[in-house]
Amino acid sequence: DYALADVIFISGTDPYETKTILFTEWMMRGKAKLIMVLPRKSTGAAYGEKLGGLFLQIIPGTDTLLHNALCRVILEKGWEDQDFIKKWIANDEEINWGMGRGPRNTPWQWRTTRWGRSFEKFKEWVLNDPHSTLEYAERTTRIPKEKIIKAAEMIAKPREDGTRPKA
Repeated sequence: DYALADVIFISGTDPYETKTILFTEWMMRGKAKLIMVLPRKSTGAAYGEKLGGLFLQIIPGTDTLLHNALCRVILEKGWEDQDFIKKWIANDEEINWGMGRGPRNTPWQWRTTRWGRSFEKFKEWVLNDPHSTLEYAERTTRIPKEKIIKAAEMIAKPREDGTRPKA
């Protein structure tokens, strides 16, 4: 998947420094633009940026706020992958039944379904959460909102022909 991706979002690690074979054999041979989220610019982040990727320098411990802001931008723009959501994400009724999508043969799968949240409830929560706004994310993570929007576009914005980036 790394070699086939259009975009790879990496938060909190640099696979060039921690998984060198994965990085050099798969990521570097692929065509993906890298979005790297780290508190300092690493070798992998500089490499990714040089090839059209994005480096998001973050305050440690604020990753979740960034991730929620990215989700919010994608949802506000309507860039979510509805086909994937319909096929793989349990709705409220399925969650209430204790059922999800796919096999449920390990304890963690039951837990993630039983106490899960449907896409619609997640969307409602993110769009109403004051901590997932661009302004709050920019202030807390110290990542400019323009860069957050750019990352969301790279991850999810459909192309002119209607195809989606492989992220």
